[in-house]
Amino acid sequence: MAVDLYTGHGSPYGWRVWLALELKKVAHDVKILSFQAGDTRKPEFVALNPRHTVPTIVDDGHVLWESLAILEYLDERYDTGTKLYPGDAKNRARIRRLIQEMEGYLDKEGIDPITHEYFGKELGTSDRLVRNDQINTGRTSVSEDGRLMVLPRYELDAGGLWTRDLRTGQERQLAATPRTPLNPVMSADGQWVAYTVTKVVTGGDAGYGDVLIVPSAGGVPRKVCENCQAAAWVRTAARSRPPLRRRRSSTRR
Repeated sequence: MAVDLYTGHGSPYGWRVWLALELKKVAHDVKILSFQAGDTRKPEFVALNPRHTVPTIVDDGHVLWESLAILEYLDERYDTGTKLYPGDAKNRARIRRLIQEMEGYLDKEGIDPITHEYFGKELGTSDRLVRNDQINTGRTSVSEDGRLMVLPRYELDAGGLWTRDLRTGQERQLAATPRTPLNPVMSADGQWVAYTVTKVVTGGDAGYGDVLIVPSAGGVPRKVCENCQAAAWVRTAARSRPPLRRRRSSTRR
């Protein structure tokens, strides 16, 4: 029976599992989901994976997500093809250490800023209201000057919002939430952050829920909208009211 691999266009984590299946010579059926069409939040997929993330595999009825967990599962489950974690316990530990170093340092400090630089900006728009990298990465948002990033932390039954100074790498918690905060959006000047807290653990209907704003310097979050999305609220608020208004620059980039 073939392994079903659910992934999305452009997902490097999906590529990771796809390549592993090829190397292991495991029969598989790739199912490409559309992020734009909201395929990962459709009921049939959420029923498989309540985190509604890719990659996700289904192997003989067993559902598993998180790419690194999938790699280890495939290596233990199938003896065919190339061994992903070869050698003795020491060598396998070395492989896991290298992976964790890449995930913890290269991915966050190297790949994320590149993603924001090349896919998060709209060039030549001096009147840009917000820079919302959530649209591209699904995870973070960065102030327009590229100095401050806001990112959600994922927990089983709770979550939190953190800021990271991209010049120093220093992080601090901005807010604790009863569930994973979705769609964090930072104001262009980096002074405020808006985010969504859904009413159910699975994320609800395409990220709708209570929208709250909190100063990026710290403070008490304030609810500004119910049953809406952070990005949509910010686009409206930035044109009509502080603190998310950005002053128009006289210098075009």
